[in-house]
Amino acid sequence: MDPTRALVPADEPERREVLRVVACAMGALEKVVAALYEHTMRPAGKVHQPWIAHNEAQARGGIAWLDGRPGERWLTVDRLTQADITTTAMFDFTRIVNPGLVPAGAYPRLDGLSTYCNTLPAFAETQPTSAVDRANPGLPA
Repeated sequence: MDPTRALVPADEPERREVLRVVACAMGALEKVVAALYEHTMRPAGKVHQPWIAHNEAQARGGIAWLDGRPGERWLTVDRLTQADITTTAMFDFTRIVNPGLVPAGAYPRLDGLSTYCNTLPAFAETQPTSAVDRANPGLPA
């Protein structure tokens, strides 16, 4: 494979930095999903609001860290990497399932990354197209 097309660079320190950003994005996604699960899958009387708040706070921390990354377009190196893909997928998913967690303008770096990535065919062709594609079909479209 052409190393310039690899989603995770083979050489340090770029490789470690891409993996660090991927780990943070996955951690934030896990917290978004934990809050979503608590809110949507438990019976109304069993929902533990402090657990939702705890997970949302941790997700916000990870999202804020990602938003604070230096650079103009990409999160790690001067091309698309797994860090950008994972972060955009997490950010877009969060917009669908918990838009209050990522209000427009609150995370300008990630807003820009998501907007740009979603113009690329690989992203544009995989956007949710119906309630069935969404994480919770009961959520508003």
